[in-house]
Amino acid sequence: MEAINQIVVKAAERAGFTGKGLCSSDTTAQESPIAYPTEVGHMRNIAKKLVGMGKEIKKHLTKRLEDMAQEVERTFTTIRLFTRGKGEEAVAKKKKLSEGLQRVVARMRRFVQEGVRDFSGKGRERYQEALDFYGLMLSQIRQWMKTGFHPAGKIVSLWERPSDYAEQGGEGGGIWAAMDYHTIGERVCDRDALSETG
Repeated sequence: MEAINQIVVKAAERAGFTGKGLCSSDTTAQESPIAYPTEVGHMRNIAKKLVGMGKEIKKHLTKRLEDMAQEVERTFTTIRLFTRGKGEEAVAKKKKLSEGLQRVVARMRRFVQEGVRDFSGKGRERYQEALDFYGLMLSQIRQWMKTGFHPAGKIVSLWERPSDYAEQGGEGGGIWAAMDYHTIGERVCDRDALSETG
């Protein structure tokens, strides 16, 4: 693991993503295709964002979105509290619940998308940019849960969307706010991905 760490950090340094002063890395390893709690957390956060968008777009969207968001919260809590451990039963339950969670959040996104259709110009563009980003993230999470493989250029944080990062007091796109070895390796090696997302 130490050897892998050195290779990744040196590659990141050569690419200009870190310096010699301080570099924090996450060496977490996990079985696949288990939905890691981070992915579950991403889906929960996307659901919250969608509820907020619904309130801005049309008031009649809010009640239905909030009902779905409550379902998301219940599933999120169940995953966190009752699927711990590496036993087959816990792993199978976590996978099933995570897939269900992804479907609910994807449904929320489609529901908000319907409301955005009544907008035009910059208003629609602003909402559509967020919906496209969340849609891509949800599809990548679904692919990981289904196959156990990360797609190339996998989004690892909601902060990769510049406007979301700015809301947290950052500047620009916080692409390196959260990163794993798999994605660092792809981003360092794939210059096209870096230019498109950086």
